[in-house]
Parts: sequence; structure tokens; C-alpha cells
Amino acid sequence: YIHWDDLKSPNKDVDAIGLTLKNDYGFEVEILKNANRATILDKIYEYSDKTSDKDNVLIYYTGHGDIKNNNAYWIGTDSKKKISSDWLNVKDVDAAIGLIKAKDLLLMVDACYFGIRFKSNNSSDKKIIGPTEEQMNDEKYFNKVLNRRSRLVMTSGNQEPVVDSLIDGHSPFAFIFLDILRNNTTYETTQ
Repeated sequence: YIHWDDLKSPNKDVDAIGLTLKNDYGFEVEILKNANRATILDKIYEYSDKTSDKDNVLIYYTGHGDIKNNNAYWIGTDSKKKISSDWLNVKDVDAAIGLIKAKDLLLMVDACYFGIRFKSNNSSDKKIIGPTEEQMNDEKYFNKVLNRRSRLVMTSGNQEPVVDSLIDGHSPFAFIFLDILRNNTTYETTQ
């Protein structure tokens, strides 16, 4: 970062996650490091042309995040400390991701304040009910789920700062994700 404090874990996190996804799961992996707003958006737009409804896409952002007037932003490496056009509003990220044709898309964000983008103001929200224990161990259930199109966002925090580096040089969010990937012996679901 030019104007923000450097972070310790993002490069180590994406390298380890990328290597695990490539070697253990057969993913094609592209890693952007130290990217600015335009580079991030251009890469997301690129996937709107190079994916089909048969693809699965994981986008993992780790870096600084900030919030202004209940709008969440990703902070590029050249972003100024004061809000400006070089901050990446997650509404722009949403719009770019909306063009990706992939069957399944998982957006994982390890940045401060990003969870506010998905926080509801409705205190009567219904609890999301996931699969039953029986379904979790049923191959027919997973085949059924595999045939559905999905979009999911996972964030490391809510309307708060998150920890950069804590466990073996990884953020807690990345460390847990890596632990799940490395110890997975059957199926894994985000539900």
C-alpha cells in the first residue's frame, strides 16, 4: 500500500489458498497481488467473457476495506486515505460479478467492514435453515445441490475491523478456510 499501512497476511493467504485449490482440488488459479481498483474490476469483468454456465468461480479478496455512509469499499494499493475514485465500492463489484456466467460463484472477502454490505436492517430476519445431518451424508443430496446455480458471499467480519495476521502468519479467516480445505475428506458445503 502507498497510503495505507501494509498488511502482513494477504500475500501469504492467497499463495497458500491458491496452491491448495490448484494441487488438491484441480482449480485453475489466478492471483492478483497489490492491485488497484481498475485492475481488480478489469479482472472480474474478464471472467464475464471466459466463463460459462458449467464453471465454478471463487473470488477471494483480502486487503484493506473501509466504510463511508453504510457503503463498503475495497482499498486498492494506490488508494488514498481520503475517499476518492480509487476506492472500489462493493456495488461496483456486485455489478461486475453479476456479469459472470458461472454456474456457481463464491465471493470470499477478508477485509474490514465488508459484512455491512450484507447486513439486514430487519430485526425479524428468518433464520437460514441448512441441510439436515442426513442430507449432509447423502450423495443424492449433493448431486441435487450440484445441479443448482448459486451465488454466495462469505465475509470475515461485520461492521468492524478484522485481524490481519494471527495464526501461522495467516488471518483467522484464511487459516480456517485453509484448515477446511486441507482436512476435507468427502464433501464440503457452505451451508
